[in-house]
This record gives sequence, C-alpha cells and structure tokens, in this order.
Amino acid sequence: YAYMAGWFYTKAGFARDHTVGPLPEKEMARLISIGKLGKNSVVCHPVQTNNDWVPLRKSPLFEIYENFHVEVKREAAAKKREKNDKGWKGSER
Repeated sequence: YAYMAGWFYTKAGFARDHTVGPLPEKEMARLISIGKLGKNSVVCHPVQTNNDWVPLRKSPLFEIYENFHVEVKREAAAKKREKNDKGWKGSER
C-alpha cells in the first residue's frame, strides 16, 4: 500500500499555514489522540480524499477521531464511577 503514508495536514504558522506530511495513518491517529488534530483540522490524501483538502470530520480519519473520543469519555466515566464507589464505601464506616 504505497498510499498509506500519504496523509497531509495544514498547520497554522506565524505568517502563514504550512503543510505537514506525507504521514502514515498511524501517525495521524497519534496526532488525533494527543489533540494536535481536531475535527476541523484540514487534511488531504491522494486516495482517501481524492487529493482534496477537507476538514478531518469529512475524511476517513473522522472514525479514528470519534473512536478516540468515545474511549476518552468511557475512561472518564469509569474513573468517576471508581471515585464515587470509593467515596460511598468510605461513608459506610
């Protein structure tokens, strides 16, 4: 799959935006997971977006973005439940 390393994104600069890439999908997923790319980030891929610059939310990467954010929310809910459970057990004493 020669196109796998074909993702680009625009990065805001001081004087003007510049293009970063080509990057593999795995690196784009990492950038999504650390908050460097959001749903409104502009991305391009020769095959996946037909060389068009599109918001991430309108690209195949949006599924990665959504899955990551669902997982973050799930983890936060689990931590909250765990904290509440500890507080509840502590109040029984």
